[in-house]
Amino acid sequence: GPKDVIILLDKPGSMKHSDRMTTAIAGARTVGNTLTNVDYVNVVTFSTTAYSENTVLVPAEWAYRQTLGLTISNINQGGYT
Repeated sequence: GPKDVIILLDKPGSMKHSDRMTTAIAGARTVGNTLTNVDYVNVVTFSTTAYSENTVLVPAEWAYRQTLGLTISNINQGGYT
């Protein structure tokens, strides 16, 4: 059935050690790849503060899933938690 998914990524500076951020991004992309047109999704990153491009869950239509993959791939570590 339809899924409501929030992908939450912690991105403090310590994530650069041992490829932690690379692993987190790969996991988030894997989750994103399971979504279909009937699902809803949002990505929230946090370090010193939390950030999301959207304030609500967004329909995971094909075009948005493509953008979502790029957004996740471009997340950089930094800040503190």
